[in-house]
Amino acid sequence: MGDTKQLIQELSAKAAPVKIVRPERYAAFLLVLLSVYALCAQCWLEGLRPDLIMQLTRPLFIVELLLLAAMLTSASVASVYAMLPDGAQRKTLMCLPYVFSGGMLALLVFQLFLPQDARMVTSDATSHTHECTMYIALSSILPTALIFGLLRKGASVMPMQAGLLAVIAAVSVGAITLRLAEANDEITHLLTWHYLPSLFFACLGAVSGRFLVRW
Repeated sequence: MGDTKQLIQELSAKAAPVKIVRPERYAAFLLVLLSVYALCAQCWLEGLRPDLIMQLTRPLFIVELLLLAAMLTSASVASVYAMLPDGAQRKTLMCLPYVFSGGMLALLVFQLFLPQDARMVTSDATSHTHECTMYIALSSILPTALIFGLLRKGASVMPMQAGLLAVIAAVSVGAITLRLAEANDEITHLLTWHYLPSLFFACLGAVSGRFLVRW
């Protein structure tokens, strides 16, 4: 009996302490970093579009910005919870980024069938094309690397979903800063050069997560 107790004490002394992952702290930390990064990106884009005040009188423009902000926030938080094997059983939270992303796509498709608002800027519809896609791609590299670094600290059993959520959050930063800076509201432009490429990047994130988020 004494040998058993001694063995238990020896094993307990040698056992490495278990590091407790607190997703709410990681989520708050990540949101602060992404907010600071977004401000820096906005300054790099030379600030806000000159007609922003007028555009904020368009309800659909406001809804678009709110959906982008919701995608950024929900995907950031959900990606952190994806660090845990069971996602902390936050099924609703894990689904929110997809709901907001679907809402964004529905909003843009809906606007294709609406009469053009006179306040929308479309005269420069061809001035920026692939440059917008390049900006979103390049601006998402650092946030993606940051989130993947956090994910590797956990024990995710959903690596593809974690990678997908990470890139949704990252591309949302580029998308929202670009919308606030670029004076171009042409819906076909937004679909072709902003949001469809972002969807493609998110799919690449899912594939990358399969290989990078392993433990």
